[in-house]
Amino acid sequence: DGSLVIQLPEEGIDLEYVEKELVRAALRRTLGKVAPAARLLRLTRETLRYRISKFDIAPTEYARH
Repeated sequence: DGSLVIQLPEEGIDLEYVEKELVRAALRRTLGKVAPAARLLRLTRETLRYRISKFDIAPTEYARH
């Protein structure tokens, strides 16, 4: 059913860190391609581009060389 189980630590967690890591994971999986990464995260391409900028991520770092 695609359910995801996340354990929230007692001390809490930095949501922005989790968000940044999810963006990076999607870009890794799509070799830096923004549109497919956005689809994986169920975001619009524009929203993902905003988050990429917000977290100062370079999608080209995830492209296969």
